[in-house]
Amino acid sequence: MASQVNPAPLPADFDYEMWLGPAEQIDYRPALLPLNWRHNFNFSGGMITDFGAHHIDIAQWGMNTDDTGPVELRNISGKLDLNALYNTATEFSFECVYANGVVMHVASPEHKLMPEVEADHKDPKKPFDHVGVFFEGEGGKWIYVNRGKITASDPEILRDKAKPDEVHLYESKDHTDNFLSCIYDGKPTATPIEVSHRSITIAHLANIALRTGSTGLKWDPKTETIAGNEAASKLLSKEWRKPWVL
Repeated sequence: MASQVNPAPLPADFDYEMWLGPAEQIDYRPALLPLNWRHNFNFSGGMITDFGAHHIDIAQWGMNTDDTGPVELRNISGKLDLNALYNTATEFSFECVYANGVVMHVASPEHKLMPEVEADHKDPKKPFDHVGVFFEGEGGKWIYVNRGKITASDPEILRDKAKPDEVHLYESKDHTDNFLSCIYDGKPTATPIEVSHRSITIAHLANIALRTGSTGLKWDPKTETIAGNEAASKLLSKEWRKPWVL
């Protein structure tokens, strides 16, 4: 593995300049390819941003906060090695507090967050998948959903059909088809870029906090600014490598 992590000669058919894009110039290392670049902070935010794209967005959707975000991140913790090639968090946990008082807890699978769902899992041959979204409602009611399963505190919740005057969710069974169809018909995609921006912003804020040693951040989702933390505010943007410009 060491040989993969160390700088190496460029493959003859690899346009490394184009691959780097506006990211900071670093030596080519085979360990960054094909997808492990996302664990290096020069290119991505690791598993936290993976969660942002696949789970935080669903939570935002369910909370009807697609066009905004939390006002505070608190109890932020994680494990990361800033000197390693893979220098993003391998474990993490943080809470997002919204203006209406709702709290979203985001954590890597090492954290046992859902005892109710854990108790509902009866198959000892299949380890429980904690990578999903857990909605907790009133009176002990809950719904848990991941990519392959949806379960609830009461099966009747899942059998209940939405009435004509109730909320009916956007239905998309294929991301590629949805994107291409919307190009032609001009309708919004299942997840417009503005919605995606709001979800991934939460992941970026958590990464900023971890890299600055902050256990909490005050966030204004209207102005998209961090209050009272200059070090964290500096990481809200980064300079592009020349000659790349926007």
